[in-house]
Amino acid sequence: MGRTARRHKEKKEAKVQVEYPPGPAWLRRALVVLGGLYVAFVFHQAVGRPYPALYFCQVAKLFPGATQYVFEHRAQGYKCNGELVEIDVRPFFPIHANDKESRFDRAIHFYSTDRPTMQALESYVIREYNKSEPDKIAGVALTRIQTPIPAPGSAFERYDRKPLSDYPEKERQIFYHTSKRALDERCRKGDF
Repeated sequence: MGRTARRHKEKKEAKVQVEYPPGPAWLRRALVVLGGLYVAFVFHQAVGRPYPALYFCQVAKLFPGATQYVFEHRAQGYKCNGELVEIDVRPFFPIHANDKESRFDRAIHFYSTDRPTMQALESYVIREYNKSEPDKIAGVALTRIQTPIPAPGSAFERYDRKPLSDYPEKERQIFYHTSKRALDERCRKGDF
C-alpha cells in the first residue's frame, strides 16, 4: 500500500490546473463573432462595397490619393533672337532658396492657374534677370518637372539641382509662357 499511496500522492501534485479567460462563455463567443464580422467588413471596404456598417469599420487610409511624382519648378527666358535660356531664380527668392519652400515654388504651387499672379511673377523674373545680365530677355516660360517617385525600398539618388536639359522631355511641362504677341511687342520697343 505504501507504493500506490506515493504514486497517487505524486499524481495529485503533478496535476495541471487550466485557467479560463475572464467572462462568461457566451460573451467570449460573441466577441469572436464580432471580431470576425469586423475583419469581413474591412475586406468589403477594400473591395469598395458600401454598407452603412462600414462607417464603424473604416481603416485609416493615409494619403490614398498621394501623388506619384516629385514636382520641381524652373524658369526659362526668351531672348529677342528666339533663343531660350535657363534662368536660375534662386538669387531672386533668397528665403529658402535651395529647397521646396522657396517663394518661387510656393507661388507656382498655389497660383499656377491664376493668370494675374503668373503675370506678376513673369514681370518680376524678367526685371530681376535683366538687372544683372547683359543679354536681356523679353519673356519667360515656367516649367514643371515631374520626376517619378521610386518604388518603396528601391535605391534613389539624393536631390541635386541639374540643368533642365538633363531631364527627359516627358518629365518637363511648360505651364505658363509669355505670349508671342507680347514677346514681339517688347522686342520691337526694346522695353524689358
